Amino acid sequence: YTPQFGSQVTSSAHCASCHTLFTPTLDVDTDTPTGDEFLEQGAFLEWQNSVYARGASEEQQCQDCHMPDPAPAAYSTRIALRPNGTINTLWPQRSPFFTHSMVGGNSHMLELLRDNRSALGIDTSTSVSGFDEKIGQTRALLQNESATLDITQTGLSGDELAVDVRISNHSGHKLPTGYPSRRLWIQLTARDAGGQVVFESGAADAQGQISTDSARLAPACLAVRKAAGFSNGNCFEPHRDIIDDPAQIALYEPVLGDSNGHITHILLHADSYLKDNRIPPEGFTNSRADSIEAQTRPVGVDTDPDFNIAAGEEGSGSDTVHYRIALGAVNGPYRVDASLLYQAVSPSFVDGIHSSGTRVSDFKQMYLQNPSVIETLASSSATVSANTPPVADAGADQTVVVNDRVQLDGSASSDADNDPLSYIWSFTSRPVGSLAVLSDANVVNPSFSADQTGSYELQLIVNDGVADSAADSVTVTSNADATISSGGGGGGGG
Repeated sequence: YTPQFGSQVTSSAHCASCHTLFTPTLDVDTDTPTGDEFLEQGAFLEWQNSVYARGASEEQQCQDCHMPDPAPAAYSTRIALRPNGTINTLWPQRSPFFTHSMVGGNSHMLELLRDNRSALGIDTSTSVSGFDEKIGQTRALLQNESATLDITQTGLSGDELAVDVRISNHSGHKLPTGYPSRRLWIQLTARDAGGQVVFESGAADAQGQISTDSARLAPACLAVRKAAGFSNGNCFEPHRDIIDDPAQIALYEPVLGDSNGHITHILLHADSYLKDNRIPPEGFTNSRADSIEAQTRPVGVDTDPDFNIAAGEEGSGSDTVHYRIALGAVNGPYRVDASLLYQAVSPSFVDGIHSSGTRVSDFKQMYLQNPSVIETLASSSATVSANTPPVADAGADQTVVVNDRVQLDGSASSDADNDPLSYIWSFTSRPVGSLAVLSDANVVNPSFSADQTGSYELQLIVNDGVADSAADSVTVTSNADATISSGGGGGGGG
């Protein structure tokens, strides 16, 4: 037969057969099927709910990232070599050509395979250089195409340092996605003028463990069947919008719950997500998730006003974490370093393997010798000096005619640190009988109707995200007619 081009291999749907994975749920007490199915992996379903989906505004297929064309429209090749390695010149040169690189997000398992080739019996069919090449490709994908991290706002107020950090997902699926052992978190470190650490959240030790793992790895949390009276309690870190304690971590992960609603690390016992704050792709909405697959909806983020939301609109594919750091007597300026860290195999999924079989014990030994690799996907830094309060400017006094529409102007307000300003206007006095109200008290140039003659006193306060300004006042005088308002009249003269 003559091989022909199959267009299906260029579509994300081609990937769905493996990357949409439901597992049957077994009752944790009886190990019998409950009839439910648990969405273990849903990368394709997540892609369908994104700006990259077929027909969406920024359509891209899975292959665009994971099987790239090395030279679009400019590279062609024959389908294969003969079994003896020679070229059949009768076969045509064809394009497009997509590399079968199949790059994913798990450099750690590649390292384990590379370092244990002989023990695994793959030393004759693989090479160290081949693994190193794939590890390098994996890290390039993670570091260059997965996410960005930005310190969006900083400020000092009294003895508190405020730092806002935003994660933006640039992939076509949740970040992280795939097998539920994967997790993502922010490490944030603040140092004083002398370089001493005054706050640190999310630092990992040499075994790849973070501060919240001590509770996660407790025997009660890892037990297959939980004791009477068990509570999930501190078994996992909840989603964090505000962090004001170094023990708290902005940790993005799926947490599995069994048929009793208890934490589990056994896939066949998984019945629901107790937590799923993995960052959705841009364009993701909960209503669309309900129509595609409800199990892709985030879990545990309902009280976070900016999770996957920007300017009040759902689908930003981002989350902002607000750090509030008590400084005490330490001196600035302060250096803040933030890193977005990723781990493909979290420690609890290794300790949570309860089988005593040889393969499991061998894997655990390999893991101990090469603890879970932590990849840095993105980073950001900032230097924070003492905040200078902003200065409000309510504009020049005005004289108008009764029933005129008055336009206020606070645009001359300023901030020495160039921080964005918010505005708060208010009346401090109005003429007797006036019902004047501002069109919007929180914009730079609100308006109102001067419905009575007399003086209207207003004040403006601006805020730079850290501190309020002193109030500035403006007086608007409303006169009965244009002659009086222009300063004329008076009679007599000669």
